[in-house]
Parts: sequence; structure tokens; C-alpha cells
Amino acid sequence: MLADDENSNILLPTNQGSGFASLNEKTQAAVGRYQYDLGEQGTLGVSSTHRQSNNYRNTVLSVDGSYWFNQSDTLLYQVSSADTRNSDFLVDNYGLSKTQSDQAYAIELTRDKRDYKLFTSYENIGEDYRTDLGYQAKVDYEKVLIGGGQTWYRDELDLITSWSYEADWDKTWAQSGDLLEEEYEGFLSFKGQKQSLFNIGFIHRKESYYDEFYNQNIGYLYTSLKPTKDLNLSFYLEYASRIDYTNLELGDVINTQTQAVWDINDHWQVDIRHSYSKLDNPRDDRVYTANLVDFRLHYKFNMRSMLKLILQVEDIDRNKEAYFYQVSQTNKDYGSQLVYSYKINAQTLFYLGYSDRGYQDDTLENIERDQRTFFTKVSYAWQL
Repeated sequence: MLADDENSNILLPTNQGSGFASLNEKTQAAVGRYQYDLGEQGTLGVSSTHRQSNNYRNTVLSVDGSYWFNQSDTLLYQVSSADTRNSDFLVDNYGLSKTQSDQAYAIELTRDKRDYKLFTSYENIGEDYRTDLGYQAKVDYEKVLIGGGQTWYRDELDLITSWSYEADWDKTWAQSGDLLEEEYEGFLSFKGQKQSLFNIGFIHRKESYYDEFYNQNIGYLYTSLKPTKDLNLSFYLEYASRIDYTNLELGDVINTQTQAVWDINDHWQVDIRHSYSKLDNPRDDRVYTANLVDFRLHYKFNMRSMLKLILQVEDIDRNKEAYFYQVSQTNKDYGSQLVYSYKINAQTLFYLGYSDRGYQDDTLENIERDQRTFFTKVSYAWQL
């Protein structure tokens, strides 16, 4: 894939979070991937991304693959290298080095049997590893994870047809060796009639943020149900003590997400999702209340062509008195996208679309559109 970008933003990650930077110049971008199937034993893939301008460049080369020892034991791996030359604008305004180069490694081993599972993984992401065309929000860390679970099955006519548990432990260090996070998680899962699912879990996390350790406790539940063959409903609820990264203290958080997916007929599908979040500080002051509505409408003309409409509205109400710096109380964002896709053959897809976005803060009385884009894309996969 090749693209020219008029407005280019990049992510500047660390092991304590990430920020955005604007390149303030037009860039050219290219993305490519090749995957080879190793029969019934695995896959081997090579991916590369490249973005450049007159005095800026970011190139990423990655090799990944999978190997299946048998029907239950699987190995996944990835090795990647990134090389960046920053523009003078990025060096002067964001304190970056003129050049940055680093590597990333990941490996995962799983055993998935009918009545139990075991898994372990290792990640190592270098401090100067940047994927400007991808999304790597955290760097400069090593992470180890170990976990497993077990399942018991009942009669398929019972109200509860199976139940299981799963637990894992993970630990994350900075490349310097300092502890960043240690986490324990466990949950119970129940499956029943009408493809129903109920999960209840708990997480205890010890996390370092700017040289201060915070103990977080997170309780959650998730349930889903398919009352008819055309309707799928789900609900997620979380109550937690989480870090307020803005004000550097623990806060009490309630998060919910409700979703309904309705296949109206062979052509139409509606997908509606609502997310809600609120944060209170230790003094019982409301820090913010956030609502997000995501509406998606799909129309399938036939097996080759489809039209998709996406509407998203985010509304965040912030309490100015709960922040130690100036914020906007009103924070509204709106986005829409209309995309037509056509499958020319098994390897080739064509896209034609339109998108726009708008925002509102305390300086505006209504949401004002600030971006409009028309785009087209052709995707082709070679198969050998």
C-alpha cells in the first residue's frame, strides 16, 4: 500500500505512557507484507512499513511466524527492527535524538486442550523502538507472563453447560532493570443456554508511575446472550481503584459497555455500542464523566460488495476544580465514515470512502467540523 499524507502525526512512546507529535510536513508512506504457509505446521511472514519526508524517515522490518507442534501446542514469535531519522523540527520541539534505532522481540507458547490450557509469553521492546505507521504505545520494557486454566463440562441440556477458571501472573521491568508492574488476575466463566456467557474476575496490580508505586484493585463482570439467532447482546461492568495519570493519585472508577448487534436480514446489520466511564478522586470529587456512542450500519449488496456507515460521538465532562492545570469542561468529538468495498476476486479488494470529524470545547457553542477526507484504497494479496 502506498499513501501521501498531508497531515502526519506520530506516537512518541515511553514505558510511562506516550504522547503525540505533528511532523508539520507532507509525508509519503508504504506498507507491505508477505506470508508463506508452511503446510500444516505453521506460517512465516515478513512485514515492512516506511514513512518519509524531506528530512525525516522511519522504517520498520519485522519477521513473524507460528509453529504447530501438534493440534494443541503452538509457538508464536516475532522479531522486529526500527530505524528512525528525526527532522530538525522533532529534535528541537520534542527533545528527540537525531537518529533512533532499536529492536523488539516477542515469543508465546500455548497448550490448549479440551479441558485445560497453559500459556506463557515474553516481550522485549527496546527504548528507541518506534513504529510510526503502526501503534506501539509502550516501549523500553521486558514482560514475562505465565498462566493457565481448566474447564468442566456438563450436559448440553443443562442451564449451565460448562464452567471454567483462568489465572495468570505477569511482571514488567524497564530495560534498566527497574520494576514497572506486577499483576495477578483470575476469573470464573460460565456458559449456558442461548449461547449465554457470564464472566466474573478480579485483578490486583502494583504499578510504578514516575517513581511512585500504586496498588490497584479491579473487579469486573461480563455477560452476553443471544436470545434469537439474529440478535446478540452484551454488557461489561468494572469497578476499580485506578491511577489518575493526570493528577498522579488513585481514583475510584466505574466503567460500563453495552452492545447490541442485530442481523436484520441477509443484507442489513446494525451494531450499536455505548461506553460510560466516571472517575472520582480520594476526596470524593468527580474528576470526569465520559460517554461514547458508536453506531455502525452495514449493507451487503451481494457476496462481493458492501456499504458501511460509522458514526461516533464522544462527550467528556471534566470538573475543572479537580485538575491542577487548566482544562476544558466541555470536550466533545464527532466522527463519521462511509466506506464502499468491492471484492474483485479472492485476492483483490477495492475501497472508496469519505470521513469527517469535528470537536467542541469551552470556546465553542456547537460541534464544528475541522477535517474532511475522501479516500480510495486497493488491496492485493499474492498467494504462492
